[in-house]
Amino acid sequence: MGHLEQTAADKSALGFEYQDLVLVNILLGLKPGEQIGLEVFDDVHTESITQDLCLIQVKHSLSGGNITERDIDLWKTLYNWWKSVPELPPGKNIEFQIYSNKKLNNQNLIVLLKAAKENKEKIIEAILAIFEDIQATEALKAPTDPENPIFRYVKALATANHEEIEFLLERFSFQTDNESIKHQINKKLAYFAVPDSKLDDTRKFVVGAYKEFKVESITSGAKVLITYQAFRVQMGFDRILRSSRSNDVDYDRFYDKYYDFQRLENLSFLGSIFSTQLLDIGKTEADAVEHGIEMLATEELIGELKKEGDFTYQDDTRLEQQCEMSWKNIHKQAHGTFSQDGTQPILAAQACYEKTLSKELKIKNIALPDGFSRGKFIKLSNTPSIGWKIDWQELYLK
Repeated sequence: MGHLEQTAADKSALGFEYQDLVLVNILLGLKPGEQIGLEVFDDVHTESITQDLCLIQVKHSLSGGNITERDIDLWKTLYNWWKSVPELPPGKNIEFQIYSNKKLNNQNLIVLLKAAKENKEKIIEAILAIFEDIQATEALKAPTDPENPIFRYVKALATANHEEIEFLLERFSFQTDNESIKHQINKKLAYFAVPDSKLDDTRKFVVGAYKEFKVESITSGAKVLITYQAFRVQMGFDRILRSSRSNDVDYDRFYDKYYDFQRLENLSFLGSIFSTQLLDIGKTEADAVEHGIEMLATEELIGELKKEGDFTYQDDTRLEQQCEMSWKNIHKQAHGTFSQDGTQPILAAQACYEKTLSKELKIKNIALPDGFSRGKFIKLSNTPSIGWKIDWQELYLK
């Protein structure tokens, strides 16, 4: 394994999520003829049609903090790049970039590195001074004391050929995450005319599409290389944009919420009016939990759509009126079909329940997901403004 390949693979689990977000952020600025690679030459690299090659090291810290002149990530990155230069493809305009969520402090070396090309001679002097300082400290240690973890990297750079270090510094830059990476992605999506109310969901779709592409590439044994065309078509960015710009309301988000609630443990709706109504007509506690989840998912989605401006108070009122009108006809027909003797009233109530919950609801001529419709009916049976038994008002409307 060459030094480039080893460096690209040298990463703990911590920070992979951040690396994915950084790559997606770069992807959104991709132009025709350009491509991005993951862990080929480095954590991330970009290549342009004009032979530009930018190697990007992504450094993430949960606690944030500052990049200091004794930061091991800084020294290890500079060392790895220096070692990797002979392996880089010839004829490329090379750039080296550290992308981090840490801030830059005001120590001498860090200040100089902010304009590395202009300060390359001073940086070489600063590296030598840091090396001599650490070397003097190391000389005072007992043989059993551990070595300063950055010493080997500082020593290698301080004693390297100056021309090799200058080659690196002339092409070096910092990219610090002054805004959160998610906010940066959202700003770029807004540039693509994605409505503000859909930025977060669109970002999640793009990140999900990238991760799926990455997994497929890795499992097939291929390097993760994403061209402009692959991003727009294979990864579906154009389709995601069309969907995000559409004025159609995405009611299918109901399913995301339904499965989120379904993963919760120990959900119980015992004591709720809708649950009591169900148990009183012979339904089980499992039925109550299932319908309770549908109700929660429906109401949470409606709440979000209202905040996003895609669902109004009037829409909600009309939907509930549609529910009550459909239920009223079904309730009348069910209880008119069965007599009120023996088990017949329970059979009538069960028929009312079954037919009501199989009713398709629409809003503005859009058919709603079945679970969404059931969730709204169950919500009304919890108010309660509908019921299954003939005497539901006397029993539950208190």
